[in-house]
Formats: sequence, C-alpha cells, structure tokens
Amino acid sequence: AEDTWTTNAAGATEPETPLMPPASVPMLSSGHLSATRSAPPRSSAHTSAASTMKLAMPKITPMSVTSTGTMSTSTTGTSSVINENSRATSGPKFRAFHEKKWDERLLELRAFRKEHGHSLVPHTYPSNPQLARWVKRQRRQHKLLQEGKASTMTPDRAKLLESLGFVWDSHNAAWTEKTHNLRQYRAKHGDCLVPSAFKSNPQLATWVKCQRRQYKLYWEGKPSAMTPQRIAELEEMGFVWELRSSARRTK
Repeated sequence: AEDTWTTNAAGATEPETPLMPPASVPMLSSGHLSATRSAPPRSSAHTSAASTMKLAMPKITPMSVTSTGTMSTSTTGTSSVINENSRATSGPKFRAFHEKKWDERLLELRAFRKEHGHSLVPHTYPSNPQLARWVKRQRRQHKLLQEGKASTMTPDRAKLLESLGFVWDSHNAAWTEKTHNLRQYRAKHGDCLVPSAFKSNPQLATWVKCQRRQYKLYWEGKPSAMTPQRIAELEEMGFVWELRSSARRTK
C-alpha cells in the first residue's frame, strides 16, 4: 500500500503513521477472533470416549421400602431405606410369642409320648385339651403345606414332629391310637373282647364295634374303611369278628 504523506506544523512533509491501540489491548488477528467465537471441532475418538463414559455412569434413583418389604422408586428423598424384615427367607416368619407357644406344645407332646409310648394324642384329651387341639392343627397345617398353600408348618417343624412318631393322617392317627388302646386292653385282660359298656374307655368300645361293622361291609363288597392290612393287624392281636351272645361280658 502507498504511504500517505502529511504536512506537520513546521511545514515539512512526513509519512502518516496509523493509529495504534493502547498497549494494554493487544491486536487480534481475524483468525484469532474466529477461534474465540467457536471451539475447535472434536475428533471422532474423543466424542466416542465421552459417550462411553456417559453410558457407563449408573443412574441413581432414590428407593424406598413398601409395607410389604419390596423396593420401589421414590420421587423424593436422597437415600434408600432398607427394611430389616425384607430379607428373603426359606420359610414363614413367626412372632416370638407364637414361637414360644409352639415350643411349649412340643414339650408337652414329648411328655405325652414319654408317658404313653406314642404321640397319638386323643381328639378329646381331658388332661390337656389345648394339646389335643394343637395336634389337630399341626395336621391341618401340614396338609396345607403339601398342597402348596399358606401354612404355619415348615420342613423343620415337620422333622421335629416326625422324630416323635407323629402321624400326619388323621384317619391313620385315630386307627393307630385305638389299636394301641386295644393292645393295652389285651395285655390286661388277655383278649380283645372289649364289652359294649366299657366304662374305663367307652371310645374304645365304640371303635371295636365300628371295626366289626366295617369288616362286614368289606366282605359284602360295599364301601368300607376296612382294608386287608387292617384286617391282618387286628387278627394278629386275636380280634374276634363275630361275637356270640355268650362271649359278651361286662368288665
């Protein structure tokens, strides 16, 4: 570019000097100005790494525990709450009171077995009606457990009861109980001829009469609770199926 000449106060000519900005304000080139307006483009590798880091960061969502012990998200709060009772267990949880009562009844059943030689508590047991009801309830709960329904019976409880010779089936339990009583009668009297009016154990007298009736139905081909196994068990004790009038006596 051509220099511009001017005339100073003394009348001499000199080249015109362009005005310069103050020293504190540096001159920026057009290239530098464009660099300040927009950041330089990132490489594809840098963009990919940033995206990977963003995906790898876990999303933290506040959690809470419902009344049933399950975890659910919450729109408020900054930390998760853990319920101590929400731990997974292999069986139902019981209150300390119920556990104590169950253990007490188990001890009573052990005492009954020690005294009588079996765990067949009668349905009507005047000495301890609570134990009789408890035994009946254990059979019902065990049946529910086998059916896959809600039950207070657990495998551990079942093992404890079975270790005492507990009979789960109520019909088999009644049969075993009465045959045990019949053996006791035979040991004392020498036969199985329990009289109809047996004041010491009227339930046994009724049961003996029922077995004779079921035996008759069995041989007539009618519905009956009698089975070949039961017939053999009674005959082994010397059970008499048909009584003559002369054979009946009161003891």
